[in-house]
Amino acid sequence: GPGPVSSPATAKPRTVPQAPTNVKAEAGDGEATVTWSAPAFDGGSAITGYSVTSSPGDLKVEVSDKVLSAAFSGLFNGVSYRFTVAAANEAGSGASAQSNAVTPAARPWFLLRTSLCGALWTSNLRSARLPRPRTPLAVWLR
Repeated sequence: GPGPVSSPATAKPRTVPQAPTNVKAEAGDGEATVTWSAPAFDGGSAITGYSVTSSPGDLKVEVSDKVLSAAFSGLFNGVSYRFTVAAANEAGSGASAQSNAVTPAARPWFLLRTSLCGALWTSNLRSARLPRPRTPLAVWLR
């Protein structure tokens, strides 16, 4: 015969997560950093990670669920890049969201020449520590 009646079960359907939001890219010298926010809906299952892909180049970076940024290096200066970010859970990878376009560029370098000693120096603008000159300096930016 029939057994005892069990407690009702509730089913929670699981789907892939929605696309991440606030996807933004920032360029550097031959590199870019992409940041984003978690999707509004995780599909009913915890996010397990994110996949970030560059275009052009189809370079891919995968990060854990706790990380909301990815860094790409080895990019070509002067080339415009966009990045797509997709979240994944146990049901699979969801829709992707695209970043703004960024173009990596070389950091400005400058050349200094003093008439005092005729010496030439090349230095990165971020790390330059220059003595107070006694004569005018010529500065060339590239």
